[in-house]
Amino acid sequence: MKGKLVSVLLTLAVAVSLMVMPAVTSANPSSVQFVTTGNATAEWSTDTSHSGYYSVLLTAASPDSASVGIPVNTPLANITGLSFWYNHSVCTPAAGHVVGPDLVLILVNTTSQYYLAGRGGADCSVGTWQEADAINGTKFAESSVWWYGSFDGANLTTYQHVGAGNFSVLKADGNLTDAMVLYVGVNLDPPGDGGSGSVYVDDITVNGVSYNLEPSATVGLSAKIEEITAISVNPPSIDYDTISPGYDYTHTLTVSNVGSVPVSVTTEITGDTLFTTCLTLEPATINPLVHGSPASVGAHLKVPLSYHAQGLETGTIIFEATAL
Repeated sequence: MKGKLVSVLLTLAVAVSLMVMPAVTSANPSSVQFVTTGNATAEWSTDTSHSGYYSVLLTAASPDSASVGIPVNTPLANITGLSFWYNHSVCTPAAGHVVGPDLVLILVNTTSQYYLAGRGGADCSVGTWQEADAINGTKFAESSVWWYGSFDGANLTTYQHVGAGNFSVLKADGNLTDAMVLYVGVNLDPPGDGGSGSVYVDDITVNGVSYNLEPSATVGLSAKIEEITAISVNPPSIDYDTISPGYDYTHTLTVSNVGSVPVSVTTEITGDTLFTTCLTLEPATINPLVHGSPASVGAHLKVPLSYHAQGLETGTIIFEATAL
């Protein structure tokens, strides 16, 4: 009788999905600038932050000042929102004057004249993060006003008040109507009569975009890898060679879990009659099959004396894995 051949067909359900997306965060400014005078300091801090990992700690005592700023390069006419978050660690008023930080703008108009503008007097309470909204006046003293003046990079001249909370008047001023806002910053400038303070600053917000103050730009990443259901069978084929009725033939198959989750394995025999009626598997199911613990399956072919078919016969053993 011709040789009999059983091939092993492996059925796998494999699905891998990799998704990488940046975490939803505030925008990162292209750069962060520190400016100090005298003994004042401006430095990165991980003591506390409103978002991210860092904030900027400004410390100053009159007559010195410390500031942090970010480039924005936006027309003043297009500015509709200006705010920042701050948290005092020390705030010592001077003769009733508010020592809280100011919001400041550095502008340049079409004639290349530079201006400094701002609104000062944020709340002096200590130990909690607060948002100071320079346009709507939130957390600013009622008496605080928008002001501006010509600026040569060091000195402020032609200083003038614009009006309490009246940002639209500042935007409409003839010197500034076509001005470009180069930088938006937060300045700690205690009054000249003995004030001092130390304040954490974070998340300078321009037109609804919150710029997270970090020493370097960061992008949050996450990845989800779905469960992998996969098995392997060795050897991949069995050749029973020439067989005779009335004899038993046994081969051993090794089934391994090569996926990431435990599985249940079922089997099915298809093909010619010799294999569908005379071949048995022991065990016919494996539950569970875990990674690192392969299972042995005996393929027993028992040919009855009454079997008289001749020629080559083939069949297939299907192993199917289902994740548990």
